[in-house]
Parts: sequence; C-alpha cells; structure tokens
Amino acid sequence: MAKSNLLGFYVQSGFCVTKTSDIVHGSELWYELELSLVPSLAAAPEDNNNNSNRNTLPKFWVVDSFAIDGKYGSGNPAAVVLLPNNFDTTTNTDPQKIEWMKIVACEFNLSETAFVWKNDDAAV
Repeated sequence: MAKSNLLGFYVQSGFCVTKTSDIVHGSELWYELELSLVPSLAAAPEDNNNNSNRNTLPKFWVVDSFAIDGKYGSGNPAAVVLLPNNFDTTTNTDPQKIEWMKIVACEFNLSETAFVWKNDDAAV
C-alpha cells in the first residue's frame, strides 16, 4: 500500500497500482500495489509490465504444519511455490533461476520455502 505522493516511485520501480485500498489510514487515500517477481520467467522482456501474463505466474500457498485444528496461527508457516511449466528443473545450476528463488524466499520471510513442479515422468 502507498499514498498517492509515492505512486510514481513505486510504478517506476515496477509495481502496478491495482485499486484504492479498502483500508482507511486517516483522511488520505491509500492505493494497493502489486509487484511481479517473475517477469523474466513468465513474460518476454518487452511484456514485463503487462498484466496479461498473470495466468503464467507461479501459484503459491502459505501452509501451517503441526497446526492445532481450529486454532489459527498455531503451526509453523511455510511457503510452497508451484513453479511454472517453462521453469526447467532438469538443471539447478542456472544462476538467474537460483537468484529468483532466493528473492522469492526472502519475500515470504518465512523459515521455509519449498519450490515444487509437475513431474510428468513420475510413476503413479
């Protein structure tokens, strides 16, 4: 979220303004912002700020392991990121992909972040 006087800074930094915030902070309007962390993986370079690529962005969840049923916040949170199909998992030595995964893990700011992908060769 940002105030209107900072929107230019955030947009130049790659954020997209999604809507005015439903949350009220005093008398000034606040805006909700969104930043894609995967432009090089999900879109061509010329399309980095194009929101039409949202469907190709990785899906993610925050899960609570060891949680007590019905008691919110009782478990150990961990992030799970489903890598897109175009994310080549046959090699783990691509520095750009490793750096992206580190950035995503830092953004979640949790002790654990797991990256998973579909394995077409898996025995069922």
